[in-house]
This record gives sequence, C-alpha cells and structure tokens, in this order.
Amino acid sequence: MGALGQLLELLHDAHGEVSTFQVEYREWSRHRPNHALDIGYSDHGKPELRWRGAGPWPTPTVLGRRLWLRSPDHLRVELLNEQENVIRLGVRDETHWWRWDLEHGITTGSALPNDPGVATLPPMLSAPLLDVRRLIAMMRFEPDGSGQRAGREVLRARAQPRRQPSSRGALSYEFEFDAEHGSLLRRAEFEDGHCVWEREAREVLYGSPLNPECFVFVAPGDPEGQDVEAAVTRPQPRGSESGGVVVGSGRLASRSAPGLGGTVWLTGIPAAGKTTLAAAVHRALSRNGLAACILDGGVLRRGLSSDLGLSPSDRTEQARRAGHVAALVSRARIVAIVALVSPYAEDRRHAREAHAELGLPFLEVWVDTPRTVCEQRDPKGLYAAVRAGELHGLTGLDSPYEVPDAADLRVPGYGNDPDAMALRIVDLLTERVELADTTTASAS
Repeated sequence: MGALGQLLELLHDAHGEVSTFQVEYREWSRHRPNHALDIGYSDHGKPELRWRGAGPWPTPTVLGRRLWLRSPDHLRVELLNEQENVIRLGVRDETHWWRWDLEHGITTGSALPNDPGVATLPPMLSAPLLDVRRLIAMMRFEPDGSGQRAGREVLRARAQPRRQPSSRGALSYEFEFDAEHGSLLRRAEFEDGHCVWEREAREVLYGSPLNPECFVFVAPGDPEGQDVEAAVTRPQPRGSESGGVVVGSGRLASRSAPGLGGTVWLTGIPAAGKTTLAAAVHRALSRNGLAACILDGGVLRRGLSSDLGLSPSDRTEQARRAGHVAALVSRARIVAIVALVSPYAEDRRHAREAHAELGLPFLEVWVDTPRTVCEQRDPKGLYAAVRAGELHGLTGLDSPYEVPDAADLRVPGYGNDPDAMALRIVDLLTERVELADTTTASAS
C-alpha cells in the first residue's frame, strides 16, 4: 500500500481505539484586505468615495480551543480569547446539546434526535475536527512526510478541495494527523498562497478518565444552570472511572456542583513569568473540566484599571480591585488566577483577608525570578524604557518590591517547566479547598 493509501486508511479508522480524548488548540484567522471602493458619508452628511479596508493583511485574530471527547457521544468544546477566558462553549451528550456565547448573551439548548435544531448543531460541535473521515470526501490528499506535533508522531499532507469555490481565490490546505489515532492536530488554509487560518494542537491526551461533570452544561457564572431554556432537561452526572477529578498528583473528591473555586495570587516583579505560569495553571485545571479565569495585571490596566497609574496609591487600588473581582469569581466556583505584580505586602494581605471573610481559599504564590533574568526577557520593553529615561516607577528597578515573607508557595520563574510548577500549585489549592470544605462541614 502506498503512502496515500496508508493515510486514507488511517483517516477512515480514526479514533477506533480511543475512549476519551482531550486536546488544546491554538488558532488564528485573518481576512483578506478588501480593496473595493465604497460610498461613505462625511461628518456633514455628504457622500464621498473611499477605500474599504484597503491596506496590508490585517493582524490575525488569535484564539484558543479546548476539547474533551468521551465515547460515544459526549463532547465539550470551549473557545478562549487571548486572555484564556472562556467566551463560548458547547456541550453535547446522547440526548441534548447546549451553546453559550458571552458576546451575544446566548444560552440555548435542543433535544436530540427529534428536534429539527439538530440540523443546525453549532459548528464547533459538528466540525470535521473529530470525524476526519469527512475530509476524504471533501479533499484530494497528497502525503507530505512525517514529523512531531504536541509530543505526537504525525503524518503530514497537502490537499486541494475537490471543488474550488467561485467566490474566493484558489484554496489549498496543510494537515497533520496523529500517526496512531488519526486525530487532526493541525490544519492550515491558504488562499492564493496566503495563510488565512490555522489551528494547531498544543497538548493532546488520550485515554485519561474524564470528570462526568465536564459534560453537564453550566454557563460560566451560573453554577446552577438556571438560564438554560426550561424545555431542556439537565442531564445527571454519571459515575467516573476515577471516582473524582484527578488534578496533578492529588485527588479532588466529587462535588455537589461543578467547579472548584478559590484564588491563586501570583506575585513577582515584571517579566518574572507570572502570565506564563498563570496560563499553565489554567491548562492544568481546564484539562480536568474545572472552570478557571485569568486576571492579568496588564489586561486589567487596559480596562477595569485604565484610570490608574504607577503611584503607590494607584498600585494599592489596582490590587484592591483585582482582589475584589477574584473573590466574586471564586464565589461562582471558578478558580481566579491573578497574575499581578502587587508589590506591597499589605495589599496582598488585604486580598487574603477579603477571601477569608467569605470562606474562600486563597493561595499566594511568589514567582521568584532574579531581576537580571527579567531584564534580559523584557517582553514589553519596560526595563529598556526605564534605562532610556522614558518610563518611571517600574517595580524592581526604580520602585520597591516587598518580597513576600509569608507566601504559601515560592516557585522559580526560570529554569523549570511551567506545567510542572502549575501542578504543584493546583495540588496545594486542592488541599486548601478540601480543608475549607471540612471546616464548613464541622461548623454546620
């Protein structure tokens, strides 16, 4: 059998031996610049000719996607923005499907298989992401060697659509399929030689026990699922092989409601690795179906704290706001992962006390990275700007950072695998949650 025959046979038998499947993708897309003339109107209401979107190719829109599959029909997909926050999710089981959309405030559900809505199942739940056999009917494949993707051996292929669309330029594709299971781990689309869309796997796991609560629809911020249409019957969780959610090397007992709750507060000087570690903690929780939200200091300053500067009082107010939001998120049984310089010990203590008053677990993690390493990284050019006299008040350089003397965990922000550090953090958080549950039960 030739290389093409081997590839097609692999695709036809894809997932034949897979009972559970978890994968995290990074994807980006961009649209061809539109060079058409358009008629617009000036501020005075006069019509005028102008270019519509003319110019170079736009900056790609970057998203993330996490997917859980449990045979035969259980599927969960989450779409993430650049801050790793869930902006859309879909869940499917044998009898129902649901979709939640942050931007449009949509929460919908349909019954299967008699509901005509099955024909309009959300694309994120019916895309040829899993059923790669559909691609055989759509594409003409040409094998293109082998390689590695997300720690897996892959077979590479190029493809042309069997029918080129008349409304677009010439389309072509690149694929990477798991050489053992046939899973689609990378797909790139080209139009007239320009890459316009790509999805690539960053992490893949087969055969791991999945928490059954992962396939129960709960819209973010709605732990009881009350906004699901009344006509939809919420499925009951089924028992899992593990008897609980496996997180790192520890175990989290089955809970009465999906989610974990609590706050992980990552503190350290700029470029210490807080954002990188926050993303790793987010992945460690999400791969087990546990909800988490990253509150990054830089992102907060572009929105919630856009009125604040770098003065000591503004830094204190930034920490206060972040702590308040984290507590609100944590109360909804979502882990708040705060990545914030928070240079003052008193501000971090206030955040801890605010959580303690509500009975919420709080974990202060010091990301300890030497300033010389941070200055070499300098991803935002902050240290260089201070050296050039263009910026003042940078923590760790010309503004003080009060080293934590009572941090729950101290982790190095260099020379170690962030995912390994994340598992330590999640294990410790799990212990705090179990302790809080035990204390609550004793008090009642």
